[in-house]
Amino acid sequence: MDPKKCEKAIEEKETKKENSIFIIKCYVGNLNYKTTENNLKEYFSRYFNVIQSEIVYDRSGHSKGYGFVTISFNQDKSQTVIQKLNNRMLDQ
Repeated sequence: MDPKKCEKAIEEKETKKENSIFIIKCYVGNLNYKTTENNLKEYFSRYFNVIQSEIVYDRSGHSKGYGFVTISFNQDKSQTVIQKLNNRMLDQ
C-alpha cells in the first residue's frame, strides 16, 4: 500500500470538521499476481469500511500487480491505520 497517496488525500480533506467520515481511493501496489479483488476487500475490511476494491488487469486478463481500494473511515483512526499497513504483505 502506498501511504503517501492515501495521506495526501487525507490532508486535502482535513479542512472538514473533526469526526467526519472520509472516503478515499488508495493505490495498493506490489500485489501478488494471484491476489483477487475479494482478497483486497477482505484484508482492508479488517481496518476500514471497504466500498470497492479492484485489481488492474492487462488485455489478456493477467493482473498487473496493483489495484485500488475505496475506503471510508473516521479521521481519528486514519493516520494510525495507514501507517500500520505500510509495507505489509497481503498475500505471500
